[in-house]
Amino acid sequence: MVFLLAGLIALGSVVMATVASVALVGIMMLISGVAEIIHAFSLRSWGKMVLWVLLGALYVVAGIATFRNPLLAAAVLTLTLGLAL
Repeated sequence: MVFLLAGLIALGSVVMATVASVALVGIMMLISGVAEIIHAFSLRSWGKMVLWVLLGALYVVAGIATFRNPLLAAAVLTLTLGLAL
């Protein structure tokens, strides 16, 4: 019932629903990026640590970019998902 109401509200303002969902993805990118960077320092190998830090930094940068321009991020996410399928 809750999802039905949320869907009806989202249909009323599609742009706002898009911005809200992209903001959620941005938050998840920031959290996972910070978690990867923290986890990188527990690795024993330098090569793996550097790789995890770089990927974590990439996630953090992508999360920040998502907040700076959410509509562009929505278009990029949509195109990436379309290419992956």
